[in-house]
Amino acid sequence: MFHPAKFLWGLLPLLLLALVTLWAKSDAIQDDLASRTNTERRAEGHRWARVEMDGRDLSLTGTAPTEADRSQMMEIAAAIWGVRQVSDNTELLVIFDPYIWSAERTDRNIILTGYAPNRESRKSIVDAAKASFPDLRVKNEIEYGRGAPVNFEIATAFAFSQLGYLQEGSVTFSNQTIAFSGRAANLESYNAALAVISNPELPTGFTLGDSNISRPIASPFVFSVKRVGRNIQLSGFAPTDEEKAGILATVARKFPNFVIDDQINIADGAPDGWRAIANFALQQISRLVSGEAVISDTEIAVSGEAVHQGAIDGIVTALNGALPAGFSGAGEIAIAAPGPPVDLFACQDFFNEVMGSEKILFDVGDAMISMDSMRVIDEIVVVALRCPNGKIAILGHTDDDGDDASNQNLSEVRANSVRSAMIAGGISDTRLTAIGYGESRPVTSNETEDGKAANRRIEFRVVRIQY
Repeated sequence: MFHPAKFLWGLLPLLLLALVTLWAKSDAIQDDLASRTNTERRAEGHRWARVEMDGRDLSLTGTAPTEADRSQMMEIAAAIWGVRQVSDNTELLVIFDPYIWSAERTDRNIILTGYAPNRESRKSIVDAAKASFPDLRVKNEIEYGRGAPVNFEIATAFAFSQLGYLQEGSVTFSNQTIAFSGRAANLESYNAALAVISNPELPTGFTLGDSNISRPIASPFVFSVKRVGRNIQLSGFAPTDEEKAGILATVARKFPNFVIDDQINIADGAPDGWRAIANFALQQISRLVSGEAVISDTEIAVSGEAVHQGAIDGIVTALNGALPAGFSGAGEIAIAAPGPPVDLFACQDFFNEVMGSEKILFDVGDAMISMDSMRVIDEIVVVALRCPNGKIAILGHTDDDGDDASNQNLSEVRANSVRSAMIAGGISDTRLTAIGYGESRPVTSNETEDGKAANRRIEFRVVRIQY
């Protein structure tokens, strides 16, 4: 007998099996549509998009870099066979104006901030930073935003090249204006950065904004002055162009008619009192016939050869008690071997040669020998030491400014000052006579300042010692 109730209970398992089969098939179709859509999405570079399926209906979400990217992604989704309907739930990146981007260099990091138009652009910039600065950590803080100027990535490559000149600093974009600032890594980089500022060759469409590069810091801050014969070699650093000019002026004054080899560079990092210690170094070198004075931060070392013990004592005394505040010094100085003795005629020729190119200077209206002339005194002592059988007359002369009596007295005391300096240099006082002639023996007219300067002079005359 047929029982309908039993028949219905027999159909239920079949119905459930059919529903499960349809549900599984639906999921398989949905997964297949999503998979094929994502394959096309990645192939076209639309990693920003997200695909969601509801059966055969597809919904796009995410933030599109541009309107064109969004439209292309919609076309890709609509072209997938089996998709019934495509819904656009995407957003567009915000447009930023000004469009800002920055790369900052610290002692350990490259920090990237601002905006990039899409993921590929950001990755390209980060990869370029890592390649440009392999020893530094690249911190990527770039966000996405629309509004990037034309040649944006080319400009970021230019930025990394400029950042390479810096020990620390940054390069910043504001739309198409590039500005960079910081401290140069070294002198070569400093000059290269200044060249870019003075004559920029920027990516097309970009202009240079306010930029400032600080000089490199020299550590240690070294300055050296070396005398070799009639040559003065200057090297190391000065803190400013003005300070360098001042040093060169001092060298020219202390070493007239010398060959000056200037290799001074400009850098930051000079200790307080640098100019005073540099002038101190020049003064000590002026007492050496050969040698070097090296300043390293707050220490100075003087080495070389001097003409006589008095010059050595003067340098040692200065190193021990006359240094600028905050500096310390040491010296290693020997007496130079004297030249061979010469006859009186050669001796007179040597005196004439020295005084033909040099001048003993005194403080204005005084008999005090200028510190700039102590080198000349030492050269005179060298000549006197080479003619031990000669008696030397030291002759003082003035111009015609002032009255006769005052000029006569000034010429005498100045001649005696030279005599005393030569005695301190080791010349016997019995060999030296000081004579003043005042204004009575001019060598040229006193009508001009140059003439007066020529008439203010010290001369030396050599005669044989009578035994």
